[in-house]
Amino acid sequence: MFGNTIDYVLCLLFNFLSLFTNVFFTVMYSDLEQDYINPSDLCTKVNSYMLPEVILHTVTTGMLLLTGSYWILAIQIPMLAYNAKTVFVDKDYQLDPLEVFRKVRDYKIRAFAKLGFYTFMFFVYLYLMITSIVNDDLVAEAQTL
Repeated sequence: MFGNTIDYVLCLLFNFLSLFTNVFFTVMYSDLEQDYINPSDLCTKVNSYMLPEVILHTVTTGMLLLTGSYWILAIQIPMLAYNAKTVFVDKDYQLDPLEVFRKVRDYKIRAFAKLGFYTFMFFVYLYLMITSIVNDDLVAEAQTL
């Protein structure tokens, strides 16, 4: 039972990092819209975090698959498919400084959608972590009796 708690803590941590990167993306896209940052700087900063975010989500999904949390895995699969399509099929995970002004609205919508998904999953993982800790405590208490 203690293994599930560690898994949920790691999922919560990885999800928090993904959530933070999408907050960063949203702020950067808003800065570009307001002309506080130039496109080259934006692309340099954002591109360095695009692939790690996809890797974190893939690792989280793999952990859920290995631990047998299939109903949470079912929630993760659409985002995993979207990330796989973005990285492998479209190869649209790197921003181009010449096109970023034309597509900033699309990138911002994508960042907001991912932000909503990761926020929802953060609370799911938080709930699962708390219930797993409580269940571990109840099992440990029952074993001491």
